[in-house]
Amino acid sequence: MLKRPIAAAATLAAALLVLCVALCAVVLVRAGREPSRITALGARAYAGHDRGAKWELHLLALAGRPRANLMIGEATLDGAAGVPPAEGLPYLRRAAEAGDRTAQRVLGKALLRGRGGIAKEPSEASRWLQAAAEAGDPAAAYYLGVLYRTPGVPGHSLSEAIPWLRRAADQHLPAALFVLGNAYRSGAGVAMDERKALDCYTEAAELDHPESIQALAMAYQQGELGLAVDPEKAAELIRDLEHAIHDAPANP
Repeated sequence: MLKRPIAAAATLAAALLVLCVALCAVVLVRAGREPSRITALGARAYAGHDRGAKWELHLLALAGRPRANLMIGEATLDGAAGVPPAEGLPYLRRAAEAGDRTAQRVLGKALLRGRGGIAKEPSEASRWLQAAAEAGDPAAAYYLGVLYRTPGVPGHSLSEAIPWLRRAADQHLPAALFVLGNAYRSGAGVAMDERKALDCYTEAAELDHPESIQALAMAYQQGELGLAVDPEKAAELIRDLEHAIHDAPANP
């Protein structure tokens, strides 16, 4: 008597398994054809609290899609996943190991700064930031320069920081231009050069970087960096600073 119910249950289980596999295949195929779909899923999963989108995103991460792992990892660091931020690190590591340079930068920055309260790991941070920087990510190059300029960090060296800061500055990253300008101004890790410092501050100021605008205003007020004292120019820059504070470029 039990054979028929057992057989029926087994048939139903097999059908459900086939259906599940088919649904998974559809999700993977759609994501392959529409790469932007993963980004949309991330927004729906965490900003929109869409459980179905979250399920799809995790399925894609399990299938090894770097962008899905990146989105889950970053959302977890931000606290949007409702779990401890450190639980996002394995997702970011998988994406970083797959060569996703954004994941490499996000992971490196998180380990450098201790984002979300996770433990700082400067050695691992250096590894990922360098990988992303060598792949052309200017923000990663900037943070690698910051890492080398941080006292107490293994490999701390002001001179080692300069090439990475230059690489980021060459890609017009305002924060890197400002830090590089400071280095030229003080001779920290590089020969002192007020002309180059002025050039860095000027370029960053043109990109609405508040600290650089302030540095230029002070230079005109006090006649520094080879500039003549010019109260009118200083006042103009202070007015620009007020606007730049509202329109400042986002942190890299």
